[in-house]
Amino acid sequence: VARTSFLPAPDAEIVGWVAAPRPEWLVDLMRFSTHFGQFRWPLTAVVLGGVFLLGAGAWKLAWRPLASVVLGVYVNAWFKEHIGRPRPPQELWASWAPGSGYPSGHSAIAASAWMALAFALAARWPAHRTPLLIGGAAIAVLAATSRVVLAVHSPTDVLAGLAVGLACALLLAPAGALGSRPR
Repeated sequence: VARTSFLPAPDAEIVGWVAAPRPEWLVDLMRFSTHFGQFRWPLTAVVLGGVFLLGAGAWKLAWRPLASVVLGVYVNAWFKEHIGRPRPPQELWASWAPGSGYPSGHSAIAASAWMALAFALAARWPAHRTPLLIGGAAIAVLAATSRVVLAVHSPTDVLAGLAVGLACALLLAPAGALGSRPR
C-alpha cells in the first residue's frame, strides 16, 4: 500500500479508494477526459470561440476567454511554486504527471477556459445562458474528476485548481454573463 500520509485525511482516504483496482475502461475514459484540461484543447476552444464571437460582431467579448486562460495559467503556477505540495504517490498513478500537485493545473485551465468561454457566449446569446454555463461547468468538472480518478491529484488539489480557474473566469466575465445586464 502506498504512503499517502502527507495528504489531509479525507484526501488520503479518497485517493486510496480511487486508486484501488480501477476498471480499464474507466482509466481510458479519464485519460481522454483529462485532455479537456490540458493546454491544447482548451486553448484551441477559446481561440475558435473568440473567432466565432468576432464573426458575430462581439469583439468586446472575443478576447476574454483567452485572457482568462493566460491569467489562470500564471496564477496557478504562482500557487504551485509557493505551496509546492506533492502529488499522491507515483505508484498509484494511472497517467504521468510532472511537478507539484497543489493546485491542479488541469483543473485551473479547464475552469478558466471553459467557464470564460461559456460566460462570453452567454453574454452574446443570453437565451442560451443556462445550457452554456452548465456545459462549461460540466467540462471543467469532468477534467478535474479525471485527475483524481487517475490518482495524480487529490480532491483538494482539483478543488483549488477549479477555484483558481473559476476566479479568473469570473474576473473577466462580461456584464450579462450570469444574469440580466445592469440598468
